[in-house]
Amino acid sequence: EWSPSGEKVAEGCTHPRTICHQCVQRHIHEEVRGKGQVTDIRCPLVASAECGATLTYGDVQRQASAADFEQYDRLLLLRTLEAMPEFLWCARPGCGNGQLHPDRDRQPIFSCQS
Repeated sequence: EWSPSGEKVAEGCTHPRTICHQCVQRHIHEEVRGKGQVTDIRCPLVASAECGATLTYGDVQRQASAADFEQYDRLLLLRTLEAMPEFLWCARPGCGNGQLHPDRDRQPIFSCQS
């Protein structure tokens, strides 16, 4: 489905849109589900050196399928938590949860909630 409405693929794109909505959706799908990429999804035209704009959260939300956006949002949350020095994953095998631990090593008490 082609929509030459002037809508850009990424907020930072400086070129006219030359790619259909389904192709952008497929590109987002491959980045999120295929590569696990959520922090640096680029305009699909980066390969042709036409663009290098990074898709914003709103760009992804507007153009991804509902399932891919849900996965993107979840992975982005996990990456954000992992970047926080006070966040620790539960050591219990199979748990998959974590907690914010401001005192980290000074008070290493961790209560598994699952």
